[in-house]
Amino acid sequence: MAHLRKKRQTANIETQSGGTVFDRIEEANNGNISQFYQGDIVLDPELKEYIKTGGNSRNAVRGRKRLWTSRIIPYRVPSHMGHITSNVRVAINEFHRTTCLRFVNYYSGYHKNYIEFSNKDGCSSRVGKRYHSPGKQIISIGPGCNNVGTIIHEIMHAIGFFHEQSRMDRDKYVRINWENILTGFSDQFDRYSWRTIDHLGVSYDYQSIMHYDRLAFTKNGEPTIVAVGNENMEFGSPSRRLSSRDILEINALYDCKATTSYGWATWSGWTPCDEKCYRTRERYCYHSGNIKSCGGNVNGYGVEIQRVKCSSSICPAPIDGHWGRWSDWGSCSKTCNDGIRKRFRRCDNPSPAHGGKNCQGYERGQEMCILKRCHLEKDDVDFENSRLGMWGNSNTDNLNWNFNRGFTSTIHTGPDKDHTNGQGFYLYVESSLTRPGQRAELVSPWTPARRGGQCLKFYYTMYGSTMGSLAIKLQLSNGKNWLIFYKHGNQGKGWKKGMGNINVPLGLSYKLAIQGTIGQAGYSDIAIDDVYIDPGLCKCQDDYYTCHIWATKGECSANKKWMRENCKRSCNVCGAISATTPPPANCEDDSQYKGQCPGWAKIGECQKNPAWMKLHCRKSCKICAPGVTACKDSDKRCSAWAKIGECTKNPLWMKPNCKLSCKQC
Repeated sequence: MAHLRKKRQTANIETQSGGTVFDRIEEANNGNISQFYQGDIVLDPELKEYIKTGGNSRNAVRGRKRLWTSRIIPYRVPSHMGHITSNVRVAINEFHRTTCLRFVNYYSGYHKNYIEFSNKDGCSSRVGKRYHSPGKQIISIGPGCNNVGTIIHEIMHAIGFFHEQSRMDRDKYVRINWENILTGFSDQFDRYSWRTIDHLGVSYDYQSIMHYDRLAFTKNGEPTIVAVGNENMEFGSPSRRLSSRDILEINALYDCKATTSYGWATWSGWTPCDEKCYRTRERYCYHSGNIKSCGGNVNGYGVEIQRVKCSSSICPAPIDGHWGRWSDWGSCSKTCNDGIRKRFRRCDNPSPAHGGKNCQGYERGQEMCILKRCHLEKDDVDFENSRLGMWGNSNTDNLNWNFNRGFTSTIHTGPDKDHTNGQGFYLYVESSLTRPGQRAELVSPWTPARRGGQCLKFYYTMYGSTMGSLAIKLQLSNGKNWLIFYKHGNQGKGWKKGMGNINVPLGLSYKLAIQGTIGQAGYSDIAIDDVYIDPGLCKCQDDYYTCHIWATKGECSANKKWMRENCKRSCNVCGAISATTPPPANCEDDSQYKGQCPGWAKIGECQKNPAWMKLHCRKSCKICAPGVTACKDSDKRCSAWAKIGECTKNPLWMKPNCKLSCKQC
């Protein structure tokens, strides 16, 4: 029911501000986007088969039968869609001003094929004219789609254009970050076949109104598509109108130079030679009503197709190999702390042939994966099993931080899962049924300052069009306070890492307050997860829990550049840092973990996780500080018993009571 309520809340939104054209389309189609190809394309069976069997790509439909060969495009806006009329007129005038295409009102009985605007399927359209039979084809301008840029984008599909980044040559210009794409949506980044579309001799257009946004189909708020050589480049038309190259392509596809008389349009370019060493080209008859008036070998759609044998000098041509898409990442090698995950790809898109070059690079890839911590300190919390740890909701605010897993109750805001494995809990502030400025505050207890300072680490999401703010206040026992973290406004989808320095003079105490403030009701859900406090200031922290193990193995020297960047504390990049927790004076496990330490030691945690275990489970790991005097026998007969094997025969009594004789320390 939560998602039904989400849809009702957005049903009356007709315009949105901000974002690229495709960003708006993705936002409007959210929840139904899997029914479309590449976010907003409605495929007919023939085009679906072309795409399935194709290999190389451009961005305008190659088959001229899908064009509006008269250059006249009838359209109809039904009475129930009257609210989009003004924006449709502005969009149409853009085509009239820059191209030879002419949109006219549809008249029943006179026009056979036409476009009808509807609101049934989000923002969507088929590609090209419905050539195989007379009748209407739909451009859907649903809730959230009624803006000029989106209407132009969908009309571009209807006159025969695909998305710009689907060109076969796109990898020269952009890189696809497959690891950031929503699971199950990798096919939304397919490249098309040269059999399907034609680039019309126009170079790649980063500003095309048909280009994906950098964050299209992102699962974590990170870019899914970036420009080669400039990863911060924004895509799409800044004006949300046709780019100069969009106009060139339309005029080339529809042969707009030849508008003064009827006759044959210019031939398309030759296709590359196919696997049988044939290539084709097409032209269409621009006519007043008789598709055969141009003469030649015209087919029933007014199109002439030439298919010729390629010469031996160009076929078979060498085919350089190109990598297929990366597989999804495999599962992490560990279940907590950090590990390794792997993926693979194949050199089959296409495979090298006829002496072409092999793919450059590696078939397999791997990266670190960060999970929840295996062991939590008393000031750490991951919110599992509805635990707040040392934190608590303030009784002086308006709202509470609440536990949740999965989606929040309002679409287009909040996370869709927890930070690590996607199955756990997080804390969030629900923004529906609230007032602007209301605040939820999570507070810690008073804590003594630690030598060398500390670093608060956490993950947060602030996704939503009316987002408020997230602040973390540090309050000292002497009355002073200041913010150690502050973010305001929409930060995009996905979990992001936050940090704040706890730099308090020794002798004072401090407490923290995590404050989530509502922007406008409805789209301001704020969430946090995995809140940790680690020794040392934030500028000198380890990015991975395993850093201390790598450091003991000499990696700070062997892999100096990476380790100094990612393992600053373990590699002592910032200079010596005093331990915040002195080693215990006796050989005992910490009281907080006394019940668990023996079990962890039995399963090898002393070796797998030595830094933490040797600090907190000293007894179970048989580690004692030099000069410890607590290592003694409690009975003067222990030595004799040990000599006759009682340490082995009766370990449960002997080891705790005859530590010295049984060599337990």
